[in-house]
Amino acid sequence: DSSPFRSHPASPRARPPCCIPCRRARHKRQRAMADDSLEAAAWNGEEEEGEDPAPTLREVANAAAIGESEAACAALQRLTSWLTLGGSLGAAGPSATSTSAAERGAALGAGVRRELLGASASEWLAHLSARASTPEIADAAGVLLDALGEAERAGDEGGHASQLVSIPVGSTGSVVTIRLARARCHGGGEQPDWSMSSGREIWAGSRVLARLLLSGEVLVEGRRVLELGCGLGLVGLAAARAGAQRAVLTDRDAELLRAVEASAALTGIEVEVALLDWDRLDDGLAALPGGGVQAGAPEGWPVFDTLLGADIVYEEAHATALLEAVQHLLRRGVAAEAVLVTGSPASRDGVAALCRLLGVSEERFAECGHDAGTLSVPSGDDSEGDGGRGPSGLSWSVASVPGVQHGKPCRLYRLALASPAG
Repeated sequence: DSSPFRSHPASPRARPPCCIPCRRARHKRQRAMADDSLEAAAWNGEEEEGEDPAPTLREVANAAAIGESEAACAALQRLTSWLTLGGSLGAAGPSATSTSAAERGAALGAGVRRELLGASASEWLAHLSARASTPEIADAAGVLLDALGEAERAGDEGGHASQLVSIPVGSTGSVVTIRLARARCHGGGEQPDWSMSSGREIWAGSRVLARLLLSGEVLVEGRRVLELGCGLGLVGLAAARAGAQRAVLTDRDAELLRAVEASAALTGIEVEVALLDWDRLDDGLAALPGGGVQAGAPEGWPVFDTLLGADIVYEEAHATALLEAVQHLLRRGVAAEAVLVTGSPASRDGVAALCRLLGVSEERFAECGHDAGTLSVPSGDDSEGDGGRGPSGLSWSVASVPGVQHGKPCRLYRLALASPAG
């Protein structure tokens, strides 16, 4: 392969610890323990009124942070029992309750968002399971994540279950809410795979880019945007809410696109959706609404002003594919620039590969919080379809932006075709 982006071999398809099949047996044992936990032992903490899970969530977070495995697991088991059986988190045994599992799941989600700075319950549990200091905490978090998924599915009566996502905007404390429909799991309700392609997760990068769009830090008002790898569509819906003239959300998964359409209907936001596979870009572009041609515009005029993408790089191979796709779309005049958000390269091989391919100086980035440069890219086999642009490079910049959780910043990238020399 002669691609300029394929200088680094792709890593084997990796899966986070929370999804490794060998843990399923332990998950079953943990679930059995959780089902008995209300009858086995009383909680020695302060009893709270009602069914607010926030104190127990704080207990989990504090215990996990200092590696207190027994305390963290006990609190996670109490949450699982409460979620599946009902009753009071502060009681020694289950009691009658008028709330459903779906309602308790919603309460758990609200508690996580309130206590953990905007993360969803499933995001927090997936992160806890993947990054836990002990296997016991990872397994207990995985069991609660399973129970949460069952509770959410129980609330889906034949249609798309949904959740309300809150995005803090600016420093005034104002919040924009967008209701997102959940995509049905592939394989008739099987567990989501490592990439969360079942559409059950809203990753931190999506929340961060949505915040930047809604606050105007990334300007899309009056512009045409195309989102790559939209997943559940939070970024594209936020762009439309922020005043984008046109928002087209793309993914290679038709079920996710159906969920996006359901979300648009629930929220009253007008967007378009289209299948787009990075391995078959030209086919996807031809099928875009409007046929990929800007009516009445000069040849080479961008169909869209901005490409958007958030948390769409997981493996090293994804970094290569993304840069190739962005270069192709920019050279074909499909868009004028690309704006991407990722997490830290320390947490994902794909992000590290993306920064390496671009040539980001981690030393300069650590010192200044930003970096910029130009990636020299030959035209290759794409030269006949690039509108006569000829060889060119990608001009890029990357900057640190606040993440969803304190102390965990994300990275904001801007890419465009470099101006020809001379």
